[in-house]
Amino acid sequence: MAQIGSSIDRLRHKLDHRLLLTKKSLVQRLVRRTSGTSSHSTAFVAGAQRSGTNMVMDMLERSGSTEVYHERDPRAFERYELRSDDVLKTLLKRSPAPLVVFKALCESQDLADLLQRFEPARAVWVYRHYEPVVRSHVRKWRGMPDTMRRLAADENATHGWRGRGMSADTRALIRDCYHDALTNESACALFWYMRNILFFEQGLDCDDRTLLIGYDRLVADPHAGARQLFAFLDLDYKPSVCDFVSAEISSSVPTGDLPIDPRIRAACDDLLARLESVVAAG
Repeated sequence: MAQIGSSIDRLRHKLDHRLLLTKKSLVQRLVRRTSGTSSHSTAFVAGAQRSGTNMVMDMLERSGSTEVYHERDPRAFERYELRSDDVLKTLLKRSPAPLVVFKALCESQDLADLLQRFEPARAVWVYRHYEPVVRSHVRKWRGMPDTMRRLAADENATHGWRGRGMSADTRALIRDCYHDALTNESACALFWYMRNILFFEQGLDCDDRTLLIGYDRLVADPHAGARQLFAFLDLDYKPSVCDFVSAEISSSVPTGDLPIDPRIRAACDDLLARLESVVAAG
């Protein structure tokens, strides 16, 4: 019975959400028609996979002023990667929303360039402690050691989007840390590092068009985090945008018992401290 009740709740949530999006689109189109204005701005949500970007996207989708494109939306994505600029700009032109939001996880290495190409644009980079991210990764992906093997063996290899934009320093770290017995946990921690270091390598920590958000802080105080997010994107904040954030959406407490190579753990700890310092500085 509990399982049936849970399924009913999920179905009700999906129906309520679909109704919300339909009503929002109708209102936006009516406002656009009556006002005659069609100006847009763009936002990109980036970071490493499994870091809480879905929660940020869901918050933004609850605004009456946004149109949000998730990575599963075939209008804007193909196999989780953004389509061409021409396709995205067509979507922007057709949108009735003042702010159009695209997820850009596979394009995190191109975020600084995207901000230029889609000006006026802003970006939100979401990070999370590497241990919960690794725990989530290893449940879904088993082949990360092979990814690191390829990146270490060939200085030109990118293995699709995963290694695009990778610096020589990051490749050197992967090469130094890779060995045939590398655990999936260690490889996933390396992946967390190689994707999040892109935030600093692109100078986004010094770019006022980019907001860095810590998932754990956001979960601990969703209303404070959402107010900051909405203010940054010039959106009206309503407490209801956080209604779906409950005790079920929680931050996993790092335990330190994951089989992560000490050199990789040290690199991740250093990077995590750098990210935390940016957030703490406000």
